[in-house]
Amino acid sequence: ITIQQALGTGLFVVLPQNDQVGHLLVDGSVGGYFSPDAEHDLLVALNDALSVDRSPSARRARADHNSWLSADQLAQVLLQRHLSWDEGV
Repeated sequence: ITIQQALGTGLFVVLPQNDQVGHLLVDGSVGGYFSPDAEHDLLVALNDALSVDRSPSARRARADHNSWLSADQLAQVLLQRHLSWDEGV
């Protein structure tokens, strides 16, 4: 499972803070970052992940929050941009 798939299904993720994934978490409600150089940051992020609400409604709320990662949503945004670009030509 990819990070985007995990986020899209509402899983709470713990990610290293770096250039590859540093843009994926809009806020701390769907996951947490840790500094790869700071063991304490990882422990805090893992503790947050263990204490997150795992109820179906909370997971659905996280998935909805991350809907911008879904293929349907991305396709819709790309189509809208394409159509608006065509209108400007």
